[in-house]
Amino acid sequence: MEINKVTGVNLRRMRIEAGLTQEELAHYLGVVKQNVSAMEHGRRGLSGSTLTRLCEVFACAPSEFFQLSPDQHEGIDKLLSEEVGKMDRAGKARLYAAAVAMNS
Repeated sequence: MEINKVTGVNLRRMRIEAGLTQEELAHYLGVVKQNVSAMEHGRRGLSGSTLTRLCEVFACAPSEFFQLSPDQHEGIDKLLSEEVGKMDRAGKARLYAAAVAMNS
């Protein structure tokens, strides 16, 4: 999953929850509406300064823009399952050992 898609989905959700139009958010950010649309659709990433302004507008932490939705989790779970299924026994053993080490 591309990070720009994740941040875009979260940006759109937060904008709608705040009751803002793309034009209104663009005004707060000092950009044009097309930039907001591009960010929401994952065609444009969030710069550090834009992320800072978004956090001020929505009164949130930067991490909220990078959280996966349940649908995104399902997509990643499916992809991981497919990739693990392609691994040989030794590869699966290394992956398991790494997971155990991360959770220790």
